[in-house]
Amino acid sequence: TAQALTCDANCSFGGEMCYGPGFRELHESHFIGMSAIWAYDRYNIFALNNSNIMQYDGRWTTVPNPAAPSPMGEIHGTSPTNVWAVGSTSVLHYDGTGWTTVTNPSLYNLRDVWVVDENIVWAVGEDGEVIRTINGGVSWSRWELGTGINNLHAVYAASANQALVAGYDNKSYRYNAGSWSEVTDTPHSGTWTWNDLWGTSIYNVHGVGGAGLSWRYD
Repeated sequence: TAQALTCDANCSFGGEMCYGPGFRELHESHFIGMSAIWAYDRYNIFALNNSNIMQYDGRWTTVPNPAAPSPMGEIHGTSPTNVWAVGSTSVLHYDGTGWTTVTNPSLYNLRDVWVVDENIVWAVGEDGEVIRTINGGVSWSRWELGTGINNLHAVYAASANQALVAGYDNKSYRYNAGSWSEVTDTPHSGTWTWNDLWGTSIYNVHGVGGAGLSWRYD
């Protein structure tokens, strides 16, 4: 839910400088090259910088990364007590008190993660790799899609049985109740890469990629 932000007489809110509508700098963040961010609300924000995990609750702090020095690439969650991050072959989970390493079957670098709920988590990576848990990381399913080098960069999942993944060479695939099929009606030909997916249901998924493209799956 969006929150209205109002500057006080000192041109600040919650100790943060504000300059009217628009982006505001959170001054306590000193890392260069942050690669991913996910927020539950204004004071529960999580970000990644190489092998550093940053959390914001009014002030940025660096928290221990149990997978260090492995770089972490993407982060997603459903609540401040259910946040997941992936990178290299590592999967991490945050339960509100700390980050833990989750055993998983990944063989390649993981590039994206989508969290459906406390039990269902999908992740994708290099060589067409997809992994999924339906029991909070206790066990996983694993697939390799396509042939040859077919890196996947993005995933959106509506449930354990409905997901879209996309990546290099204009490739995207849909998982539907136990089987994978390639999506062949993407609106642009040529060699380019899907960079990210986001959706509200399997019939309303938006994607962005190379060549300045945006795309909706419905």
